[in-house]
Amino acid sequence: MDILIDTHILVYREGDRTIQRHLQEVLRVIGELNHRLVVHPLSVTEVEKDKNIPQKSVLLSKIRTYPSVNAPENPADDDAFFALIGKPKSEREKVDFCLLYSLYKNEVDFLLTEDADILEKAARLEISQKVMNLRAAQSFFKRTLKERKTKGGNVPVFCFYKKGSKWHIGEKGKESIFDDLEGFKFIHFLLSREYQDLEPRTIYHGEKSMANEFTDRDILEGSEELEDLHGDSALYIKNLDAKGRNEIGKKLRELREALDLIQEEHDSGDYLSPEDSMIAMEEKREKIEDEIKKLEQVLQQKSERDPKSETEKARVNVTRGIKLALKKISEDASISSISSYLNKSTIKTGDSCSYSPALNNKPTWILDSESQNQ
Repeated sequence: MDILIDTHILVYREGDRTIQRHLQEVLRVIGELNHRLVVHPLSVTEVEKDKNIPQKSVLLSKIRTYPSVNAPENPADDDAFFALIGKPKSEREKVDFCLLYSLYKNEVDFLLTEDADILEKAARLEISQKVMNLRAAQSFFKRTLKERKTKGGNVPVFCFYKKGSKWHIGEKGKESIFDDLEGFKFIHFLLSREYQDLEPRTIYHGEKSMANEFTDRDILEGSEELEDLHGDSALYIKNLDAKGRNEIGKKLRELREALDLIQEEHDSGDYLSPEDSMIAMEEKREKIEDEIKKLEQVLQQKSERDPKSETEKARVNVTRGIKLALKKISEDASISSISSYLNKSTIKTGDSCSYSPALNNKPTWILDSESQNQ
């Protein structure tokens, strides 16, 4: 498990004994749990550029002892992401957004921060359960460590791999062998991408989807140009997926920028009279806020079902396949222990699918036959 730390914590620890004490305790506990504390490369760059940090070379030497986030993704082109939290207004915010994006894209498992703005934005992204301040982290990981010790400190190891035409599933050394089922393939795909919310179509096509070997269908119907939207117009969007959300996200960013310009115009005092300025500003603001509200509602709505669409066929096939596979597994008494880790609470199906094990009770999965023999 990788735990990303906001580098500002490391900066503050030098002059704040409370932060220093909590951080030391968190480091101790996560070390016992064999988790990794990682930093983001942009956080290091931010410290390097800051001229107001005393003994910066000493601090940087400490920070560089932590491993970096592997291949951090850049949120620059993800309009749906910015639609939820707005546009960064400073260089520091850009770094904070990149830290949040690493968590949002499941590159790390947790983010530790004392920044109230980051905590507030995490709530908008619906990932607040994975963002903690040091006090909360200390409590959470201590509880996790206690529960692990109560269970004897052993992390269960399960096999879930295909060898030839057969699936080997169950506790390592005690696996059962199953005939091939599509549902096993879907579950295997999810196990290798834990905590990631994936569209059923991505799961259905498996590795082909990762290489973009299938084509997305057009998802916008009834309105070809989002730019043509008005506050009193109706927006009809069918089979809304990532592409559609990005289009809406782009429009939301433009609208929010327009609101900022209105405020800047008002603050500059460049108007005929206070009354004229106030009326004009409020009319523009109301119209834009109404459009923003409608687009936000669209982002929250579920896609309309079209039984003939590829999206709906994939949803039905993946849901049915996983349900049948879980049933087959649960019926085999010889591997009953695996049902505590593979069930309806850990495997989510529907418009999006995911494998989300309990953070304090995660098993280790052997997902290929070569690893089994190591």
